[in-house]
Amino acid sequence: MQIARQRWLPPSDFTDPQIGSLPAQVRVTAAGLRLYVDDWGRAEVRLRRMLAEIYEHDEQMTEQLLAEHLGQLSAVHWLRLYVDDRGRSLLQIRVWPAVQHPDPRGSAFPPPEGFMKPSRTSQETFTVEARARASACAGEGAWERESASERAGAGDGTPSRTPDSDAPRPPSPFCSQHQPWGTEEPCGPCRTTRMAFEIWQTASKYAALSTPAAAPPGPRFEAAPEPEEYLTDDGRIEHT
Repeated sequence: MQIARQRWLPPSDFTDPQIGSLPAQVRVTAAGLRLYVDDWGRAEVRLRRMLAEIYEHDEQMTEQLLAEHLGQLSAVHWLRLYVDDRGRSLLQIRVWPAVQHPDPRGSAFPPPEGFMKPSRTSQETFTVEARARASACAGEGAWERESASERAGAGDGTPSRTPDSDAPRPPSPFCSQHQPWGTEEPCGPCRTTRMAFEIWQTASKYAALSTPAAAPPGPRFEAAPEPEEYLTDDGRIEHT
């Protein structure tokens, strides 16, 4: 890996408690990604190339472990995973100090939609865009079948969608030519889509683990009844 420009490590890489709680090897991957991405903090997610550049001399690191690291970094919002309109799986480091003299040719990758608007999390955006990619790969036949089912549902007055049908779906693990069952032959596009699917699974797992559980209900206290006065046989006033 050859870096011709300075790269800055922002303080948040060390002061953010979520990032600091990650395993040390994941934080090493984060540092390596800062050297791997372009001058705008973006890169294409290609595990084999990333492994060769960041962990060239580490024989213990594997593509599966690297994909898991990306999932953990996505879960704590250190990076953002997304899919562009060409179907490429990309990443964007969220906190990216400006490079002094960026490449005048610009970035080869488009920024994620709404990158400067943190109202949507990285995982939500990645799954929504991956769902659109998977739907496009499935071909027009799936859309035609869905439209037919919607028309049938409208005819008998029953809803054609379930409450969870609009929830983000995982990206397809197969390319457009091998939908929906894949192929036993070597296929580069299938390998790329399968990689995106595995990273999506890892990010979803760690995002679920980082979601705080609902607090158990506290103890219930009932108001004590107000004391009542009564008159004893010897004429004294007592209280219950």
